[in-house]
Amino acid sequence: MGRGTRTKRKTTDNANWDALLSNKAILAGNTYSVQNMVTNIIRDTERDLITRGKTKGWTGAIFEANRQKMITQIVASAVQSALNDNADDRALEIANNYRKDMDQGTYGKLVNSIKKKKK
Repeated sequence: MGRGTRTKRKTTDNANWDALLSNKAILAGNTYSVQNMVTNIIRDTERDLITRGKTKGWTGAIFEANRQKMITQIVASAVQSALNDNADDRALEIANNYRKDMDQGTYGKLVNSIKKKKK
């Protein structure tokens, strides 16, 4: 396999993964009000992430960084949708459920948005 083919395959693989995450985030945003749906989406995507990490030979640190990014993207979408629908308590519940697994800067911004809206 030539260098160009490997590069093209890697680019396609990364684009496919980004599209998958984007679709999962949209799904979480559309179904935030369904009990356990955000959790199910995260668990499902985590299985995909484990497979991706194994095929790429990721270390634990690389896997955890990608896991945090994935969870942050999905939760942020769900929280934003809840806020847009004036479901502030649900938005806070979702954010707090995943606080330890998220990027803390994003978590802080989400919670501040919720607090400002509640005032």
